Amino acid sequence: MSAADAGFLVLGSLIVLLVAGDAIVTILHSDLTGPLAKGVQHAVWRVLLLAARRIRRGRRALLASAAPVLVVATLGMWVCTMVLGFSLVFYAGGDGYLIDGRPGSLTFDDALYYAGGTVAILGFGDITPQDTLQRMLSSAAAAMGFALFTGTVTYLIELTESIGERHRLTSMAYTESEEAGRGSALVRAALDIEDPVHLRDRVEALTSHVHDLRDRIHRYTVVVLLHRSRDPVYDLEPALQICAEVAAAGHLTTSSGAWRTAAPAVRHLDRALGRLADTTAAAHLGRRAGEEIARAEPGAAERERLEVLRSDLGAGGEGREGEEAALAVLARTGRFLEELDRLTAWRSAGRSADPR
Repeated sequence: MSAADAGFLVLGSLIVLLVAGDAIVTILHSDLTGPLAKGVQHAVWRVLLLAARRIRRGRRALLASAAPVLVVATLGMWVCTMVLGFSLVFYAGGDGYLIDGRPGSLTFDDALYYAGGTVAILGFGDITPQDTLQRMLSSAAAAMGFALFTGTVTYLIELTESIGERHRLTSMAYTESEEAGRGSALVRAALDIEDPVHLRDRVEALTSHVHDLRDRIHRYTVVVLLHRSRDPVYDLEPALQICAEVAAAGHLTTSSGAWRTAAPAVRHLDRALGRLADTTAAAHLGRRAGEEIARAEPGAAERERLEVLRSDLGAGGEGREGEEAALAVLARTGRFLEELDRLTAWRSAGRSADPR
């Protein structure tokens, strides 16, 4: 084997190992996304977002294609890069092949064609490895291609379930806010019927969805965060704002009297929102963003929002004991959504003169 062939063999092997490692981490690891997959997903999202900002009509429809496009781009990157790696490996194989029944060496075009057919488990038969090493490498390429495709199917199923969990949270938040986009509506409904148990049960249901979403985002952060539905009801960020307002209104309401029985549920929702912000910051927003979120202090906007909540709640929001906790959850969530906007541009991503 010449020095050039040895170089091709080493380079191709490194590419294959890099792609295989990236796919294994992304598909199987519960905490991480591979660097190649993460880079491709971010790059494709930026292109889609740039295109959406340049058009007037159909902006939301374009962004609604983000999740499938991100997945297809990731799979395409894995397959193409793996085929390239094995092409270099086979190209370095020398005379170890029969080409249309005659011994010969592969040109790079032949190697690329053979690698594509082998990784895709097609095996056309016009190129056949003859020596033991090339047969073993061909078997490895077929096995890795099969594992990649079957692993991707599992990934797609779990990803679909993750987006479904996000939709359940956003739909519930929208419904509980009585389609007005205010979290105080949930608390006000309990006040109107004078039922602390109703408030506790509704807050616990909301908290359960936040916990489930955190677990999903922990594993599929990029696609679950960036996905935009055609229906604005399923946008994640306004739903998180509603959840924060539910927690804030709950802190105001459950600080005294019989309503204290619902206070633990409100605190659990508060903590669930905090853990969701921490998970997202650690995975994709960076250490600086995580620190900014952790030390967020209430400002004029949060105090103004608190007064709006008090007005919505009427007599039930007059207590002062829960004010500090209410301001804290509004400030932390507000800062989290500001940092999230740097990644997803959610404040402008869905705006369009024609929502279709």
